[in-house]
Amino acid sequence: MQEGFLEVLFPTGPDFDLDARDDFEGWISGMLYRSELGEVTGAGMGDGVAVLDIEIAHAELTPQAVQLLLELLRRKGAPAGTLIHERQPVDQVHRLI
Repeated sequence: MQEGFLEVLFPTGPDFDLDARDDFEGWISGMLYRSELGEVTGAGMGDGVAVLDIEIAHAELTPQAVQLLLELLRRKGAPAGTLIHERQPVDQVHRLI
């Protein structure tokens, strides 16, 4: 069964640094664990962006995971310009509004 793969990209700056990325990583990891959708598999930061890599257990669960991620990002106050780049099963971008 194919897995899904997402990247959450946060613009960095004075209001969003490594500590903020780590906070979001913890919140997202907890949500994915509780919902049994997947896990955070990597993180990075550079060139004005912080990234979290997320594997979704089964590709068909990706839309549900994206929806929960968007809700969590809004609730926790992710910075303007944050987006989710879905890589698998399809390549598309979900913008935080």
